[in-house]
Amino acid sequence: MDNYNQSFENGEIALAGNEAPILATRHLPLATRRDRKPLSWKTERAHWKRGIYSIIGVDEAGRGPLAGPVVAAAVFFDYDKCRNFPKSLRDLNDSKQLLEEERERFYKLILKHARSWGVGIVSHEEIDRINILQATMQAMTIAVDQAAAKLAAEN
Repeated sequence: MDNYNQSFENGEIALAGNEAPILATRHLPLATRRDRKPLSWKTERAHWKRGIYSIIGVDEAGRGPLAGPVVAAAVFFDYDKCRNFPKSLRDLNDSKQLLEEERERFYKLILKHARSWGVGIVSHEEIDRINILQATMQAMTIAVDQAAAKLAAEN
């Protein structure tokens, strides 16, 4: 979106527009599926203490394969929804740590509970042209821009 200033630092995309600031955090994967811990909201709580209540979470999939696109998804839950996260969503975590049936269940729950979301896809041709890191950042930016545009359209 043209009216947003973006910066990517330490796994975070900060978007400051005309409305409340939005911060997108990339949750890094945990060690293994068996070691999966429930969401702690540690990153989000740190921002809430600083007065930043609008947070878009973003993560990617597809960085490891040798062929195929890289895909990123961004999701926005209202602050009150995060503080009192529905029990059905409490085990939500990195998609690579979830079983296929869990991913399908969370997909439906995210669509039901999220205020906004977006998906960014960058082709394998573009990955070859710009490299996987830049393609990942591009996919994340597309996803965050889509989610932010949906939020902006509400106002």
